[in-house]
Amino acid sequence: MTFRTEMLNTLPRDSFVAWDTTNDEKATLWGGVMTATAVGMGVRAAAIDGGIRDTHQILGKDFPVYYKHRIPNGSLGRSLITHYQIPIKIGDCVIKPGDVLLGDIDGVVCVPRDLAYDVLIRAEEILANEKKIFGWVADGQTLDQITEKGGYF
Repeated sequence: MTFRTEMLNTLPRDSFVAWDTTNDEKATLWGGVMTATAVGMGVRAAAIDGGIRDTHQILGKDFPVYYKHRIPNGSLGRSLITHYQIPIKIGDCVIKPGDVLLGDIDGVVCVPRDLAYDVLIRAEEILANEKKIFGWVADGQTLDQITEKGGYF
């Protein structure tokens, strides 16, 4: 618990927590108490590469949690935090401390910190382009008319 408390005390306000669970399939690695703690600390979201529980308590907070599965088993005695604020790998994605994590209903993406500005500019361009496409669709333009203008589906 000492190490876990130390780790939690380092979470910066407005951060997005990402936990590599080393493919743990037997323990809950995030639950209602962790959510309440994170919310109280000003953390914004969590991506857990493993199991969660206390889903009703999590949903009761304005705090998105992205996870692999739900499991009723607790973590005490079943899991051990060994490191924090180090590069991790979730799926095919390497996440380094300071990278930008963004999540929505479709999932989570990681943008390396040194690319974040360029990615933001490109994302804004794509958003503006898609607004045009939605407008063309709403106007009743044909598929051919839309694709001729560079639209896509």
